[in-house]
Amino acid sequence: MLSYDPERAGEGMGAAGAGAFPPGDGTAQRVHPASGVRRHAAALLMVTYLLAAGVFLVVVPWSDLWSHNSLVARAPLQLRELWRSGAFRGAVTGFGLAHFVFAFVEVLALRREGSGGG
Repeated sequence: MLSYDPERAGEGMGAAGAGAFPPGDGTAQRVHPASGVRRHAAALLMVTYLLAAGVFLVVVPWSDLWSHNSLVARAPLQLRELWRSGAFRGAVTGFGLAHFVFAFVEVLALRREGSGGG
């Protein structure tokens, strides 16, 4: 929650735009005690999603579930050929690997925040 004092608007900003933002001396930041817990829980939920989606996107394109799919069976021939091509499966797998990287980055951010280095 930010607090803003209109009398101090523009302090330390020179002619760049008085009143645009509150000063950055740390007094404008107030943190609710539960916000850290919520942020941590949301980050853990995001990591869980990223890992689950990553596993799905890496494994499923190379399984029978991908090839023998009723949705694809009804698609036009060109779309079926694209769907079954190795290049498309590889692209989907690469997208899954990107999910793993994003999950790893999120875990690093959680650890940094937890250790007080954030």
